[in-house]
Amino acid sequence: MSWILARYILFDIIKILVIVTATLVSVISFATAIKPLADGLLGPAELIRFVGYTIPTMLGFVLPFAGAFASTLVFIRLVADNEITAASACGVSHRALLMPVFGLGLVLTIILFTLSNFVVPGFYRNAAMTIEKDLLTVLVAKLNNRQPFTRGNWVVFADRAEAMDPPPPRPGQPAADKLVRLTGVAVQELAPSGKIRNDHTAQTATALLYQDPISNDSIVTLRLDGFVSFSAVEGDFRDGYIAALNLPPLRLPSVLRDNPKFYSWPELRDLTLHPERYDRVRDASLDYLQDLATHRLVVMVREALQEGLLRLKDPVSGRLATLTAPQWQPLRRGAVVNATESQPILYQLLPDDDATSAPLQRPMRAGQAFITVKPRSESTDDPRLTLELRDITLSDGSLGLSSQISRRLLPELAWPDHVLGQPLNAVPTRDLIAGQFAPQSEAEMRATATSLAELQHQIRRLASRIMSQLHVRAALAIACCLLTLLGATIAMNARNQSTLVAYTWSFLAAIITIIIVHSGENVANRVTMRVEIGLALLWSAILLLLIACAVAYARLGRPT
Repeated sequence: MSWILARYILFDIIKILVIVTATLVSVISFATAIKPLADGLLGPAELIRFVGYTIPTMLGFVLPFAGAFASTLVFIRLVADNEITAASACGVSHRALLMPVFGLGLVLTIILFTLSNFVVPGFYRNAAMTIEKDLLTVLVAKLNNRQPFTRGNWVVFADRAEAMDPPPPRPGQPAADKLVRLTGVAVQELAPSGKIRNDHTAQTATALLYQDPISNDSIVTLRLDGFVSFSAVEGDFRDGYIAALNLPPLRLPSVLRDNPKFYSWPELRDLTLHPERYDRVRDASLDYLQDLATHRLVVMVREALQEGLLRLKDPVSGRLATLTAPQWQPLRRGAVVNATESQPILYQLLPDDDATSAPLQRPMRAGQAFITVKPRSESTDDPRLTLELRDITLSDGSLGLSSQISRRLLPELAWPDHVLGQPLNAVPTRDLIAGQFAPQSEAEMRATATSLAELQHQIRRLASRIMSQLHVRAALAIACCLLTLLGATIAMNARNQSTLVAYTWSFLAAIITIIIVHSGENVANRVTMRVEIGLALLWSAILLLLIACAVAYARLGRPT
């Protein structure tokens, strides 16, 4: 076939392909920006930047449609002008007419495969970060629009929100990235069932945002001033118009978590070798270590009580404290210590880490003590102990005075050393996978069964998602070539049919392909099913395209 005819066909297809692709990606990108724009999350500059980042991410969906549409449109015109018949009369075969289309399809496949594996993931990240890079800006926009700000199990309402410059950090404290002053505040903590667990209202509140450099998560601290709190669990009110209430730090996951589409091919391959770098796997490993450390700390506490002396570290002063144990009984996650007639329970704070040193303050004598091991809400820290002393006697030896206290709670006490020998967040996940921190007893296996199963689930889930993501990218790239070829073949068969019929078949082929590919991805991501089933479904779309191309080409017959 003459190069002139091939160039003529290619030029028309490429021209229409560029116009259709540019139109579709622009419309879809602006449509994607409608919701964040309506929510006040995007300003004019952010809107332009967001649309610019979104355009490349749409190519994986748009190019197969655009290729099929462009080739169908060009060959429909060739058929209508009898140029296909004229070429056949000159000895140009249908195969020769389709070769430029096939060559263009191969080029599109290579381009799309390269973009989806090396370029588009970066644009996905940038588009997501454009919306959520400034979390407190989102908070301000929602609250000033009279909308609740919801993250996790926390819901925040406010009459007015104003962003301000953060104060300088205190010595030894991290610097805050953003500060927001709230007026007329209501904060609700929800239970897993969705019911309100705690309800806080305040005249004003201060929100500080910190960025976790490791996980890219945002951490928000909220201080309520002039507050009233109601606990649905305890059923009581807490009036604090003098003091302030600091709510527990709220960790807000990064938008880049748990989505392989944000990772390029080299990054996905690196995740396969180092699964601990994946957020869900890292969180699951920390939860497992937290359960393991909690169980071992319970055992260590009981062993110390058996020896008659428990050593703890005070969280405020960082000094060592000791608790004598005349007699004790185990509880589910701790122990209860009881005094005897001849020996009370003695709790005292020491000036250094020497348990034989003189007490730093007046010792507390108690008739009963409850020791409870509590996992940390932040899984990166060792579990803590709560000590509840009852029937307390405080004495002053120099004055010979004593006072009675019915109950005192000492929360957040720590074990003198790391329970597992090192900080939990310093334990590599690959060591967990290798079994270096495997349960050592049947009791440990029972205590960590749920978290260990979750860790194994997340590792399998990660492997499935990485594999399915790579296969989806390859399948969509190949589909781009086949759909371009199929569109031309369908158009050549539409000699006695309306143009709309050819467009409809090309469009349906592209739609069905996209649906089957992503359905296969969803099936492959389900850990309850074998990943091979999802991949087989995914690639069945390509097989169907091959069959459709073969059938359509066979119907062309030989040129006369």
